[in-house]
Amino acid sequence: MNDDSTAMSAQEIRGRTVFREKGKCLECHFSPDFTGDEFRSIGLFDGVKHRDSGRYLITHDLNDLGKFKVPGLRNVAITAPYMHDGSMHTLREIIDYYDNPQASLPSGKNRDRLLSKPLGLSEQEKQDLESFLRTLTDDRFMTKTTSSNKHQPR
Repeated sequence: MNDDSTAMSAQEIRGRTVFREKGKCLECHFSPDFTGDEFRSIGLFDGVKHRDSGRYLITHDLNDLGKFKVPGLRNVAITAPYMHDGSMHTLREIIDYYDNPQASLPSGKNRDRLLSKPLGLSEQEKQDLESFLRTLTDDRFMTKTTSSNKHQPR
């Protein structure tokens, strides 16, 4: 976030550019913890297979149908499964979904206007974006998680 060009590889820097520009990620994930603390619908409600109506259950406002709180992205590389329902298991699945949500779930209701048309990310842009997202994980947290898991019973 501080534009320290020595902190990231060239691929991660390209991914940050995709995050900020073509990927439109910064529209919802913009604070220091990469969330806007807003409720948004990415179209993961169709009333058939995906029936969790989200914020609507609280407000009973049809405009809130399928909206969920935008999560922070800190440590996102180790917080799978993803989405409110755990339906996505990898960062790549998420990137592919956001690139063209209509292809994955054409009947998604109340999808945010930011996702009204495919992003058109190239394979390289998807790889770069995933590399950038991995930089949001604190190495100190990874070390603690890895070492504490070594002592856990299986």
